[in-house]
Amino acid sequence: MCARIMYVTILIGFMCGGCTESEDSIDIVHVDVERTTDLVVQVNELLEIAENTSFINGASLYLSAGSGIVFSNDVQLSIDGNLIATGSSSSAVGISSSNSIHQGGIRVNGDSLVLEHTRVSNLNMGVIAEGCFAILNGITVSGCESGLWLDDANGTVSDVSISACDFGLRISESSVVMSQLDVQSNNTGVSLDHNFSEINASYFSENIIAIRCIGMDSTLILDSDFLTNDKSVEFHYAYPVFRGNRCRGSRIDLYLLTYSRRNVHIEQNDFLSAEQYSVCIPHLEWDNSHAVDISGNYWGTTDEEEIATRIRDGFDDELCDTLVFAPIAISPLTNF
Repeated sequence: MCARIMYVTILIGFMCGGCTESEDSIDIVHVDVERTTDLVVQVNELLEIAENTSFINGASLYLSAGSGIVFSNDVQLSIDGNLIATGSSSSAVGISSSNSIHQGGIRVNGDSLVLEHTRVSNLNMGVIAEGCFAILNGITVSGCESGLWLDDANGTVSDVSISACDFGLRISESSVVMSQLDVQSNNTGVSLDHNFSEINASYFSENIIAIRCIGMDSTLILDSDFLTNDKSVEFHYAYPVFRGNRCRGSRIDLYLLTYSRRNVHIEQNDFLSAEQYSVCIPHLEWDNSHAVDISGNYWGTTDEEEIATRIRDGFDDELCDTLVFAPIAISPLTNF
């Protein structure tokens, strides 16, 4: 009875518009550890995963609005087919641990991952999609060791809120367009590894690292707002396009380590009131007497001597590249 009451509480938490369900109206669904046919989890049903479970031979899992998955142990649900969750704004789908401990996760190896109006919370490995076409829309991710991970995937991510995660959203070797992200209070909000991906119209606040980009591929970060992060963006050997963004109150706005200076595009941004550096190039163990063009940005001042104090480059360390910030914009460029 205690477990049922706990699961009723979990299901009520999934349903955004309020719920008056009694414990007798909640059905706990169990499946064999190997399943070969599709499963539809209906409204007011919770699929409990207590041991490693696999949907094999292309079997898919469908989650209706007001339903969910709960992990009662730190185990994995593997799906060879598709995972399709179709919640609504008033009745979400939930994927969660049965308590506040990080446990459980889902790995999808089929053709499609669709999560619409879905709440993902307190998972260990989160939801991982490998080789899928992914549509993620209207999702809340909170309190996870790893939240969402797209690997070798294509698709779109929009209207996603990520908070209190070690890694909120990971994108690796994929091509994904992300928009309207709300990323707050994570160790690493978004991690991009060897991608051709884009982030636009998003908000990042109070993260240790808001975005980390690794790998010699192109990453576009456009028209987004960064506020009081420790580091807003780290570029490690990436080809960044950072345009139309506003940066305020972070310790470091951009941490830039890249092999190809010709492919750096940092322009039309507002760099305002960084605590330490607006743009920082780290000390390198080889000679880097190159010039990196970061002109055309607004710095909150037209005093070039003051602007020079906000960047770390070859004038501070001879083994760093030199940042060329002039000509500068004389008025704000963003409109948030």
